[in-house]
Amino acid sequence: RAKNIILFVGDGMGVTTVTAARIYQGQKAGRDGVSNKLAFESLPYAAFSRTYSHDSSVTDSAPSAAAMTTGVKSRNGTLNVTSVVAENDCAAGLANPATTIAELAERIGMSTGAVTTTTIPHATPGAVYAHAAGRDWESDADMKTEDIAKGCVDIARQLVEMKAGNGLEVA
Repeated sequence: RAKNIILFVGDGMGVTTVTAARIYQGQKAGRDGVSNKLAFESLPYAAFSRTYSHDSSVTDSAPSAAAMTTGVKSRNGTLNVTSVVAENDCAAGLANPATTIAELAERIGMSTGAVTTTTIPHATPGAVYAHAAGRDWESDADMKTEDIAKGCVDIARQLVEMKAGNGLEVA
């Protein structure tokens, strides 16, 4: 049984980016860049994920990250909702959330978190804990007042008010 799960997501980091980084690091250290290994390449288990959104073969980071955290395909412009939700459709988003692995972990008392080099309510880290019909709804200033009146909540507020378990322990 796994005791912990750590999901490393290199947003936009494909095979060619990793290869370039590996070669650069090795050459910079005076070694053969091709046979060099990056730190994460020495972890005991690793996987490669190819994602695409429900409505496009070129996905944005929100449905890509959502696919990794929920196992559900969604549309570009949405975050952790099912594929029936169109971008910025508040009512549909409220009715069709997709449960995240962090929510499942929180419900059984496990600790969860999200660490990022971007803002915590951005699409990729937001996929750990939030549900939004609009991936850009990082704060209430980014939302239409009528969507707020319908009950849609911005991504940052969802971090603070996470309903599963006791919320993220690390942000």
